[in-house]
Amino acid sequence: TIALVNSALLQRVQLMFFGNLYQDWSEFVLAELGYQKYEPVAFTPRSRGFQTREEIDQYLQLHHAHDALANGHLLDDIYMRTQKPLSNSWLEHRRQRLLYQVAYQAEREGNNKLALSLYSKSMLEEGQVRHFRIRERELRDYQVILNDLDMMLPEIKKPESRLHLERIRHRLRRKLGLESKAIRRPTIPTQSLSLPPSDDRVEYAVLQALTENSNIFGAYGENALFTGLFGLFFWPIIFAPLPGAFFHPFQAGPADLFRPDFGARRQHQIEKQLSLLNSDAYKDEIRKTWQKKRGTTCSLINWQLFTEELLEATLACIPASHLEKVFSHLLSDLRHHRSGMPDLVLFDTNKADYQLVEVKGPGDRLQDHQRLWIEIMLEAGLPIRVIDVQWGGKA
Repeated sequence: TIALVNSALLQRVQLMFFGNLYQDWSEFVLAELGYQKYEPVAFTPRSRGFQTREEIDQYLQLHHAHDALANGHLLDDIYMRTQKPLSNSWLEHRRQRLLYQVAYQAEREGNNKLALSLYSKSMLEEGQVRHFRIRERELRDYQVILNDLDMMLPEIKKPESRLHLERIRHRLRRKLGLESKAIRRPTIPTQSLSLPPSDDRVEYAVLQALTENSNIFGAYGENALFTGLFGLFFWPIIFAPLPGAFFHPFQAGPADLFRPDFGARRQHQIEKQLSLLNSDAYKDEIRKTWQKKRGTTCSLINWQLFTEELLEATLACIPASHLEKVFSHLLSDLRHHRSGMPDLVLFDTNKADYQLVEVKGPGDRLQDHQRLWIEIMLEAGLPIRVIDVQWGGKA
C-alpha cells in the first residue's frame, strides 16, 4: 500500500521546484511525451525563486491567506496575518494583490473602514482609484477629497487609472460648484453594418463580410496578434536568464513577465532591441524566431493563430513605427494592456496596407480598456475603426 503521510512537505518541495503551486509533477510527463515544449534557459544558484526558507514560509502564508479569503474567513484576521511588508519584491507584489482583494471584499460587504484603510496604503493604482471612489461616495468632504486627488493625479501613470480618477475629479468639482469641463474623448471612426442572422460568432460573420469577393486577407486576432508579435520580437529578452526569472525547465515565460518591473529590469536590452525597428532587420529577426521557436510554449504567443501567412502579411503591411508604438504601450503595463485590442485585422498586401477592426454586436458597446487602447493607437496614426453590427436582411 502506498499512502501520502506528509502532504505539507510534498507541497513545500513542489513550491521550491516550481516557484508556484499551480504546476505539478505532471509537467515532466507532458514534456517527456512531447505535448509541451519549453525554451531551455540556463539556471544558476541566483536563478532560484526563493533564496531563504523564510521566503518559502512567506509564500505559503500568502497562499493560505488566499484560500482563507476564498472560503469566507474573517477579513480582519486575514489582514492581520499579512500586514507586514516583505523584502522580496515579487512576494511583496503578491502581498499587495492579496490586500487589494481583501479590501475589495470588505468594500462589497460594507466594511468601508477596513476597505479605506487598505486602499489608502495600496501600492496598486487600482487601489487608489477605489480609495477615492469610497471617499466620494461615503465621506462627502468634497473639498478635502479634491485636494488629495489633485496631489495624487500627477503620480498616476496608467491611462485607465487616470481616466477613472479624472472622472471623480470632474464630479467633485461639479458638486463644489466649481467650473469643470467634461473629459473630452476623441471621436472613434464607427461604421454600421447590417448582416444576415448567423450561427457564427459576430466577429467571424463580419470577417467574412469584409473579405469575401475581395483581395483582402483577414484574421480574427483580438488580443493575440500584437502580443504574439511582441513575443517573437522580444524573445531573447523574455527568455534571458535574469535572477529570479527562471528557476525550473517548465516555464512559458519569466516569473516577472506581468509584474510592474518587467521592463525596468531589462531596459537597456529593450532599448537595443527596439532600435532594430529603424531598418528592416527586425523582419528577419521575427521570421527566424518564428521558424526556430514555433510550437515552443510562450505565454504571449498563440501558435495556432500565428500561421506563416498571417506573419508575412503582418510584416508586409504594418509599418515599424506602428509596431514600436504598440510595443511601447504593451511594455508600460503588459498585464493589462495585452487586453482590449481590436478583434479583426485586415490586410491588403497589394497596397501594403492594413486595418484594425473592433466588432460590436447588437447591444454591445466599447469598454473603457478597449476605448483607451483605440484612442492611444489612433493618436499614433494606426488605422482603427469600430463596426456596429445589426442583424437584418436574408440569411
